[in-house]
Amino acid sequence: MNDRETVLSARGLSKSYGQVQAVADVSFDAERGRVVGFLGPNGAGKTTTLRMLLGLVRPTSGQAHALGVPYRQLRRPLRRVGVSVEADAFTPGRTGRDHLRCYAGLAGCGRKRIAELLDLVDLTEAADRAVRGYSTGMKRRLSIATALLGDPDALVLDEPASGLDPDGIAWLRGLLRGFADEGKTVLLSSHLLDEMQKTVDDVLLINRGRMLYSGPLEDLLTPQACVVRPAAGSDEGIRHALEARGHGVHALADGRLRVGTSRQEASAVVAESSSGAGSAIVEPCTLESEFMRLTRADTAHAAGSATKGSAL
Repeated sequence: MNDRETVLSARGLSKSYGQVQAVADVSFDAERGRVVGFLGPNGAGKTTTLRMLLGLVRPTSGQAHALGVPYRQLRRPLRRVGVSVEADAFTPGRTGRDHLRCYAGLAGCGRKRIAELLDLVDLTEAADRAVRGYSTGMKRRLSIATALLGDPDALVLDEPASGLDPDGIAWLRGLLRGFADEGKTVLLSSHLLDEMQKTVDDVLLINRGRMLYSGPLEDLLTPQACVVRPAAGSDEGIRHALEARGHGVHALADGRLRVGTSRQEASAVVAESSSGAGSAIVEPCTLESEFMRLTRADTAHAAGSATKGSAL
């Protein structure tokens, strides 16, 4: 039985714009002490879902809650849920320090907290410069500082690593991990799948507005599957050999093969294959490989259904 506390949640969340359904029946829980990665291709419905969660978009149906109530009903919301969904939402001529001062009263904090956060996000030296002169990465850091002003129970971040250099990405990973280790919750979207694999505890995967997977990262990356990277020209022979042994094979968009068996078994089959000996690398499943497999299969299924429907 799961006795962890749910901090952010959605139940049957849907949003339509005319005849276009952007989000369809999405449900999930983001629990206390967890970093939750919200993943999906461009246009999958991630940002619309986050905006519904934050009360910025009205759902067509369903409900979204933050700490047990709709976000709009939170008292002093900046102290409960810190938000960074528009990293460029700054007045260009305002300094970084003054930007934080504008929100400090709503967050219930003063100059000391502002100074602490400027130091935390490495903007102390740039704090009195106009934001128009900030790089994309500096604006991201300032947006994260804004989200942290009220020392909230949860963070909701949309592409927080965009524009950060490698050192900045590593810094962000440590920040989010430390935040969750304090018993707080992080819900973030990102396209940086390698980085997300290093950061998140749980995964929400959405495609075409529908949830494909919701659960722990470790359950998604099962040891009973692997990825085979064939050498040029050997992929068909290796695929045939794996399928002949009864192993399910899914071609990924980059030419790799996702195989429904262990690395040990796949390596043995590849080694025995006349086209595979010395010509393929067998790797563990990654968040990227599972993302590609699930979204590609879902998109193909939708295309097949549409073709059948048009032929009727």
